[in-house]
Amino acid sequence: MSEQDPNRIRLAISALPIAGLLGVISILPTGVFINPSTDPQAFARSAESIALGNLIGIVALVFLLIGAWALYTVLGRGSASRLPVYGLLLTLAGVGLQLPFAGIFAFAAPVAGRLYLAGDTNTVRVISDATSISNPVAFLFGATSAWLYAIGSIFLGIAIWRSRSLPKWAGLLYAVNSISIFSGPVYGGYAFLMALAGTILLLISGAWITTSIARRGTLQSDA
Repeated sequence: MSEQDPNRIRLAISALPIAGLLGVISILPTGVFINPSTDPQAFARSAESIALGNLIGIVALVFLLIGAWALYTVLGRGSASRLPVYGLLLTLAGVGLQLPFAGIFAFAAPVAGRLYLAGDTNTVRVISDATSISNPVAFLFGATSAWLYAIGSIFLGIAIWRSRSLPKWAGLLYAVNSISIFSGPVYGGYAFLMALAGTILLLISGAWITTSIARRGTLQSDA
């Protein structure tokens, strides 16, 4: 059984590798992984580039949501499995809970950095206290976000692996891309490596899936 693959799905699925590429770019600006609680001065000096990285990260997350929806649409055609819908819902929830943290750094960091360098040393501490794991609300949101996205990625990865129309090994790569979101509460080189590994895996798996779909004029059912 087959049906015509809509151009809108072809276009939307390309959001996955775009999200991966933007994710890689988002971690490259100077100071993105500086811990504001241990080195507030370095954080303040790098506040503009930190904000830029997080702004790009927000755009990457938006593309990821679009790509996840398109992936669900592809996987859900003719399939009786509930994995795609569970994967999509968990991904939406996980990314949604992550966006506030990126927003704090994207919009508040430059203001806090300028005020800190002007002599108000408490401004960076506000950001640190708001996003630290010592803040129970921040910890709850951050941990829940990471685990929801991780489980959602695993569900979608398994669905890709079981699919008759998508490359199996792309599913494995997609399933473990969520390592990047666990770098949120971590700082320094280790966090950079985690984020880099996760975003590259998303880029590769998304490009592989997009290329696989683009090469076909029809999309076969997984039923």
